[in-house]
Amino acid sequence: MPPPDPSNPYAAPAPATDDGPRKKKKKGRYSARLDGDALVVANAKHAPLFPEVCMKCGAHEGILRRKVQFRWRPVWARFLVFCIIGLVILVVTTRRANLEIPLCASCNERWSAARNAGIAGIVVLVAALIAVRSTGAGRAELGGLFALVAAFVALAYVFIRPRVLPVKRIDDAEISLRGVHPRAAEEIVAASE
Repeated sequence: MPPPDPSNPYAAPAPATDDGPRKKKKKGRYSARLDGDALVVANAKHAPLFPEVCMKCGAHEGILRRKVQFRWRPVWARFLVFCIIGLVILVVTTRRANLEIPLCASCNERWSAARNAGIAGIVVLVAALIAVRSTGAGRAELGGLFALVAAFVALAYVFIRPRVLPVKRIDDAEISLRGVHPRAAEEIVAASE
């Protein structure tokens, strides 16, 4: 195909010339470090590709990639959840990070069980709150509601938290995760930039 006529303003643009070697964007590159018991990953928004090691148990066989959206809110904002303006502040201060977490099949199943237990716990709490509000509950019902809230908090700390990677902090540059197996954390740090 002949090149377009330069005197024709309606001609297709000429292909770009190769001005030398192009720098390819390295997908999956990240930097990581250990900060006490937490694994801190920088450049997490660029979808880092972690090594094939289960982040929960350190296994190397049967690794699956689980897409997870992590959320973090400042502690002070969590205490404002009980007022309307607090809900707005909670939404505004929430930070998110999406990662593909390498997990073995067993740890992936445990993660799914924790997620399902959390969803079921929230559904039960909301249903109980609606029932208490709609029936004009007395002391016994309110006591039962507080017992359900206490049971949900216990579920979160005893069953859910050990099966997932809790977030210590998320900011614009880094995500800090707790609960990463020490051997997996060392391999992730060693494989980073």
